[in-house]
Amino acid sequence: LNREPFKYVNLKLDGNDKALLKSGNAHFSLIDPSKLSLLTKANSKIEVSLDLIASVSKRAALKVDSPKFNLVHEGDIDLNVVNRRILWKSYTKKDNREYKFNADIARKGSLISLQKITPERTSSVQYSRNGDKIDITLDTEFIEGKIEGDRRAGKIHLKNKEKNYELESTYKYENNRLVIESVSSNNAKLEAVISRKEPSRLVLETPNTKANLDLDLTAPVKTLKFNFDNPRYQKVIDAEVE
Repeated sequence: LNREPFKYVNLKLDGNDKALLKSGNAHFSLIDPSKLSLLTKANSKIEVSLDLIASVSKRAALKVDSPKFNLVHEGDIDLNVVNRRILWKSYTKKDNREYKFNADIARKGSLISLQKITPERTSSVQYSRNGDKIDITLDTEFIEGKIEGDRRAGKIHLKNKEKNYELESTYKYENNRLVIESVSSNNAKLEAVISRKEPSRLVLETPNTKANLDLDLTAPVKTLKFNFDNPRYQKVIDAEVE
């Protein structure tokens, strides 16, 4: 242990063969970036850095390398307090699966994306906002989807890659009420009314999936009924709260 009051603390750790931590170093500071590095009994490496001292950009980063769990992760977050902008990037690999996450969030516009990569396929979801305009794109092994519009109104398009169903719905939000209505469909339906001032419901139907949600938060006895039926997963909820 080495420290200077109101400035920094330095720690050094040495563990024996039975300790969970073999070694470690830490620098916690009020005058410069703080850092932490650890080596575990399983030879996993963990590194953390935190910079809250900078006047413009605050930054945090994490690295993990774990041979035991076959896991690698690298990620960092950068916050610009002047422009009010957040940049967030991360990469994770577990066995043969990779995950990539990127986010650029600001007041005037944002872009957020997530990718899952395997030897067989790549799945992704992306959200973007430019002013009031919103765009969400979904691409997975089984379905493709897109939402276009703004915070008040827009359209939803969803189709199965096996081409056995496709739907198009519109959404509209006004008077604290979100309404989703089907416009055209082929073996599919998506409809909903979601509100805090009246009972809410949601219906999703495809050849393989049936989902129904009924929620009433306006009555003295609050009720929730949810039924989801899919060949790979089934769920039923029937709850009441006074």
